[in-house]
Amino acid sequence: MRHRDDQKISRTFEAALQIIGQKGLAGLKMQQLAKQAGMATGTLYVYFKDKNDLLNQMYVHYVKQMQRNIWGELRIDAPFEEKFRQRWYNYLRYVQQFPAEIVFLEQYHRSPFASQDDIAQQGNVLQPLVEIILEGQKAGTLIHLPVNLVLSFICGSVQEMVAWSENGHLPAVTDITHQAWELTWKSVSKQPRN
Repeated sequence: MRHRDDQKISRTFEAALQIIGQKGLAGLKMQQLAKQAGMATGTLYVYFKDKNDLLNQMYVHYVKQMQRNIWGELRIDAPFEEKFRQRWYNYLRYVQQFPAEIVFLEQYHRSPFASQDDIAQQGNVLQPLVEIILEGQKAGTLIHLPVNLVLSFICGSVQEMVAWSENGHLPAVTDITHQAWELTWKSVSKQPRN
């Protein structure tokens, strides 16, 4: 039995992200992936049973990576707004730094490759944001709307802001981050409106 070569797995994931970004999940073919990753197709099957196994392993890997990045380091005793803002900033940075991973996770969630059991086993990819929203709602600081509605507003606005900024339809994200945070906070908090 061969030992697991983490470098080959990492190269495979990176090559898969490139192909998925260009052709989508349906366009990912194992033979093309092996070639792009610089290995024989047979070697690819040493690490992954089939395309579905590859995608499931990628999902687990990128869920963990995203969650580590969003959790970040927080002061436990920090005021709620500071904790919420930090998670929001962490998510923004993740979207900026790892756009291919975001594309993959979105496509995977909407694909027939993702069983509900696979997703449930890993928990919500955005669990750090879900938990801070629930904390804020319980404390009466955030509006009481369905958590997934608040989550979709936060994530959607961050992803669109980054995409529009990169396409030149908005100034650089660094120039508008504070304004975007203020807009988010005013939209989801129960703070008095001016």
